[in-house]
Amino acid sequence: MTAKNNFQDFARWFQKETGMDLSHYNNSQVLRRLRVVMGKYGYATLEQLRQEAEANPGLIQECLTKLTINVSEFFRDRQHWDQLAGKVSLLAEGRPLLRVWSVGCSHGQEVYSLVYTVAKQLPMNKFHVWASDVDADALAAAKAGIYQHDSLEGLAGEQQRVMFRRQGAVFQIRERIRNQVTFMLHDILRDHLPGDFDLVLCRNVMIHFSSQAKQVVVQRLAESLTLGGLLFVGAAEQIFNPEELGLATEDVYFYRKTGVRT
Repeated sequence: MTAKNNFQDFARWFQKETGMDLSHYNNSQVLRRLRVVMGKYGYATLEQLRQEAEANPGLIQECLTKLTINVSEFFRDRQHWDQLAGKVSLLAEGRPLLRVWSVGCSHGQEVYSLVYTVAKQLPMNKFHVWASDVDADALAAAKAGIYQHDSLEGLAGEQQRVMFRRQGAVFQIRERIRNQVTFMLHDILRDHLPGDFDLVLCRNVMIHFSSQAKQVVVQRLAESLTLGGLLFVGAAEQIFNPEELGLATEDVYFYRKTGVRT
């Protein structure tokens, strides 16, 4: 059996067990993460990993966690957050409630950075954020909003005071900030698409996907936006054909929905 067939067999089995379709993801990244699990237990092949996981459901969950884990930090690529801050007030004009969606929110650093940024421009009762992730464990951690001290490194003193309260050795996002967010378990590639968002963030999510899956995701993100809404993507996720999706480039990493396709 070739390595390719070995991976395809594993992927079919894994999708049956977990619902996660590995064909949407970058194969080299998937294999690299699976090999970390294999190395931990001394498994030589994906077939051996599969056989062991069939007898140990906890190993399936470990693989799932390893494959969906995202590295995040507060205000990642800070200059782009400064750009976003300058757009919020104009984006909110004429809207009774600014509806915002953070896709792939991981452990919550991005979504709480988002709440802080928007709240500097708008009253709390003028916006709400929905945050989604495919990983239930990461979503639970984001909802709790508890972080170690090293997660706060690089934050200004004012940001730390506004966003966090100390809980012994850890720091928790203040309740009024957590209350601005509705968390939801969601797979951007296959689940029902929520819509009517004025601002959508999908940053450092598509880098894990295959080229075909990226096209699907961008199409779905465009569909989720209201006319005039704004899409904010990561530094490695520029969209090269936005006009085909009814989007227009506003700034680097920012795309406005025009509804006009060319």
